[in-house]
Amino acid sequence: MSAGTDIFTTLGLTKIRDAAGTASQVKIKYIALGDGQGAAYAPTVNQTTLRRERLRTEIERHYPVGTNAWHVKASFPPETAEITVREMGFLDEDGDLIALWAGLDVGDTRKTGTIEYLINHVIAFDGIADGIVIMDAPLDEYLDHAVLKLRTDALIIDRQLAQCKQLRDLERAA
Repeated sequence: MSAGTDIFTTLGLTKIRDAAGTASQVKIKYIALGDGQGAAYAPTVNQTTLRRERLRTEIERHYPVGTNAWHVKASFPPETAEITVREMGFLDEDGDLIALWAGLDVGDTRKTGTIEYLINHVIAFDGIADGIVIMDAPLDEYLDHAVLKLRTDALIIDRQLAQCKQLRDLERAA
C-alpha cells in the first residue's frame, strides 16, 4: 500500500516503553482492515481502534527488512465481506492497536471481497530498540528458501572460480 502513512498509537508506544529494559516484548499478531467510516482520514496517535474495523486476521508470514522493520503478509479470502479499505491496524496478542495505516491520500480503489485481498506491507520500528517489538507469525518460508539457494549458489560459484584459477595455474606451469 503506497499511499497513507504508518503511525504508532499512544497505547502502542506505552506498551513498547513498558517492555523496554525487561524480558517483555510487544507481539504484533493481527492485521485489521476498516473502511474509515466511509472516508479517508488523517490517523492520530490517540486512536485506540480503527474508525470502523470490519475485518481482522492473523498475520500469516513476515520477514525482516533491515534491522528493525518487517514485511508482513496476510490475506483475506474472496468470500470476505466487500469493503473499501481506508485503514489498516496492527494489533498485539491482546488485541490492542499498536500501529495503524491510513491517510487523506488513500483512494477508494482497495476493495476486499470477490477476489483474495493480499496484504504486503512493510512496517518500520525506527527509534525502538531491536527485539522489543516482534511479529507473532512464522517467517516467510519462501524467503528462507531463497536465501538458502543464494548461499548455495555463491558457494558453488566460489568453488568453480577456485577450480578455474587452479586450471589457469596448471596451464601456465606447463
